[in-house]
Amino acid sequence: MRRLLLLLAVLLPWLAVDGASAAPSVRLAAALPAAAQPGRDVVVALRVAGAQRVRAYAAPRAASRPVGRARAAADLRRSRRARHVVLRLAAPAPGRWRVIACAGPRSGRLRCTTLPGAVRVAAPPAVRAAAPPAAPSAATAPAAMTAPPAAPAADPVPVPEAPPAHVARRAVALGTAVWSSRLTDRAHAALVERFDSLTLENELKWEWVQPVRGTYAFAAPDAAVAFAQERGLRVRGHTLVWHQQLPPWVSRAAADPDDLRQVLDEHVRTVVGHFAGRIESWDVVNEPLTEDGVLRDDLWSQALGREYLRLAFQAARAADPDARLFLNEVAAEGPSAKADGLVRLVAELLADGVPVDGVGLQLHTNAWGFPSQAQLETTMRRLTDLGVDVELTEADVGALAWPAAGEREARQLEAWRAAAGACAAVPRCTGLTVWGVHDGVSWLGAPEQGTLLDADGRPKPAYELVRSLLTPPL
Repeated sequence: MRRLLLLLAVLLPWLAVDGASAAPSVRLAAALPAAAQPGRDVVVALRVAGAQRVRAYAAPRAASRPVGRARAAADLRRSRRARHVVLRLAAPAPGRWRVIACAGPRSGRLRCTTLPGAVRVAAPPAVRAAAPPAAPSAATAPAAMTAPPAAPAADPVPVPEAPPAHVARRAVALGTAVWSSRLTDRAHAALVERFDSLTLENELKWEWVQPVRGTYAFAAPDAAVAFAQERGLRVRGHTLVWHQQLPPWVSRAAADPDDLRQVLDEHVRTVVGHFAGRIESWDVVNEPLTEDGVLRDDLWSQALGREYLRLAFQAARAADPDARLFLNEVAAEGPSAKADGLVRLVAELLADGVPVDGVGLQLHTNAWGFPSQAQLETTMRRLTDLGVDVELTEADVGALAWPAAGEREARQLEAWRAAAGACAAVPRCTGLTVWGVHDGVSWLGAPEQGTLLDADGRPKPAYELVRSLLTPPL
């Protein structure tokens, strides 16, 4: 029997329904393969109480675009008693899948959260008839948890037909960089919802999140993470350790290596720990290399040498064992001494047992000098061959200096085609993040036209191209 059984419970802080004293709650009760065809679906049972509407999404840990959905509808609206909802994931890829559950009143806003733990899909299940979620055994079930019955006959969840066996489907997260203050604007929020993932552009950098030693400012990033959770968006944390945007007190601490070591450890553990289970991946160290591919001579390396890399990654892993940890680098996408140095550094860190899960290639480029798809694929595969994931983490394509508008747009389109095509072609490329929601808020400035949406928020042809390349059709 190749059943997977997860027994996890969670109480969600949602509003009471129609004056009921108890808040709505959703528990991930069980998960198991239940396929009519190999790779067809996985059934996830949710035990629901105190809610009249429920939605559930499933998303790969590495790319949070919702893949499956279940609606509780009529049966739940007639009763506040606990019910079970079955969510089916069509053709899940092997790996770790998250469940995002939303609950609330008949009308009004649903509250969403990512349930702790993950559904693990080891491999496509063998051909067999679909089965209801299994009850936990007495040996493994907590006393407070009851065995989930089969899903009610009403409100069936449609399961899309599985694609042909020879078609490999893999949706790569398309992300954007945001400021939390802009998310309260409904028009801007609607533009963010065109993406699958968000990264805070500045508000998790050191000078913003710990401007004074021991004083952390989490209100802005908390708001952005809540925004993402309500919409089923993935969140990338950017960035924990960088040689820029540091408050003056960190520079003073660098005079004493022991003090700086403590400062680094406390900062990383506090920030990552605060968002544990809510931020899917972190840029732990940002831009550690020079253009020659050697360790940058900065505050961190001067005081601690290369040890600061190990300290940062180990502290992040301790604070959130489930988060993916990235080393993020600029201008290392094409063949260069810096790309060689990046591959060498990652290999050495892994050999030393440093928990590096992925490498971010920023891809700040322009219309006249962007890397080709072949060059990007080569660099990505050199890194993934080491056993890590890769992402394009800060992509934009500036074009201010290109004289002819028609040529400029064509060149930008080719740059985006190369980026998205490379990410789609490399199996362990898990995301492409555009550095700015639209041209009007890009750090490059609107005249550069460097993002996928114009200054008025209208999608460019490049947006549709990138989306189609990253999300192959069924």
